[in-house]
Amino acid sequence: MVVKKKNNSIATPHPVETMLSRRSFFRTGRNWIIGVILFEAIAVTIAFLGFGRKKKPEGEALSQPVDAGYIKDYQENSVTYFRKGGFYLAHMTDGGFIALSMACPHLGCSVQWDDPSKRFNCPCHSSAFDIKGNIVASPATRPMDYFPVRIKGGKITVDVARPVQRNYFDKKQAAYG
Repeated sequence: MVVKKKNNSIATPHPVETMLSRRSFFRTGRNWIIGVILFEAIAVTIAFLGFGRKKKPEGEALSQPVDAGYIKDYQENSVTYFRKGGFYLAHMTDGGFIALSMACPHLGCSVQWDDPSKRFNCPCHSSAFDIKGNIVASPATRPMDYFPVRIKGGKITVDVARPVQRNYFDKKQAAYG
């Protein structure tokens, strides 16, 4: 508030008049908090929608084949987890190898191998699968996806470019040494 004196000079406002009122202080604080919340909501939405992620061209392999070692390194009826590639390599009792995706076909949760019960369990919705990836307990409606396995000279490689969906286990899905 500017006050003019009788001699037309401008008086400086009183120090109390320059301070924020209590109401305007809380209004300013509220506006800052709303601004921060809106900024965070927009940032989360952008991250969720995937803006800024580099997408690979269609048909391009997602990664190189994973070297899984040699046949002699695995016991029959055993499962080994491979973090690189996100799969489980199962050595079945008939000598075959199958690489199963760790993503549950129901909703994509990460399944876990339970060695005592010899089955894969999904912690999200209790789906269960045997060592070949077949459904043991629903709500999953199809077996686990698999990755092609190649055995050459006793050496095992798994092509993790794309998981293969299936409706049942077939011996052609496994590799034999």
